[in-house]
Amino acid sequence: AGSNGEEEDGDEKEEPQLLRDCGDNAAGWLQRATNITNCRLVNIGETFERFVKINPHQGEELPSNNYSNNCNFPVSLADEAPYLLTSQTSLEDLNRRLLLRGKSPVEMRRFRPNIVVSGRELRPWEEDTWKRIRIGNVEFHVWQRCGRCVMTAIDRDSLERNGCGGEPLATLSTFREREGGQRNFGMHLIPAMKGDDDGNGPGNSLPEVFVGDKIEVLEYDENRRAEWSMSFSQ
Repeated sequence: AGSNGEEEDGDEKEEPQLLRDCGDNAAGWLQRATNITNCRLVNIGETFERFVKINPHQGEELPSNNYSNNCNFPVSLADEAPYLLTSQTSLEDLNRRLLLRGKSPVEMRRFRPNIVVSGRELRPWEEDTWKRIRIGNVEFHVWQRCGRCVMTAIDRDSLERNGCGGEPLATLSTFREREGGQRNFGMHLIPAMKGDDDGNGPGNSLPEVFVGDKIEVLEYDENRRAEWSMSFSQ
């Protein structure tokens, strides 16, 4: 336990990272809210440096950076990439399959996305096929498919865990499991723009994405598009 400003080693699988402890006041509030003894709140400090993580079972190479020769795309405390995009249409298709198997539907919260897309013309799992998109005025690489883990089998309200064979993983395994055992739901995004002044956006302002922004597909991944067409385009 540390006081304000103290730094601690994080527990990243790839390598330890130095995190900043937020102090005893924040820790006390968090312990009372969660009933977890001795838990601490930490965040990233000035010395923190971490980059997107390639999942070797997905076979997705890092995209080239249109604005820099540096392909070390930064990420904070997210698992593999800074953003995760999911589709409401894909969730509806998954829930339809769950009901056919006599299982209960799940909410999008199980998958913890940053960005959820929807639209009348959007087909289930079509997000797999995108390579570059623009949301509002922000361009993203649609990089790596997101392989799901047992966290999706935890009810977000009761915190009860259905176990490794629980839903929705069992149903995802019937139609979304690829070679290597990855059961995918969602796509990892990497911002394509690099700012002139602060490294975060073009010009003098930070790029922002808003609820209701239109999505434009700038480029498709032809290999993923062919794979999707074989499974879902009928």
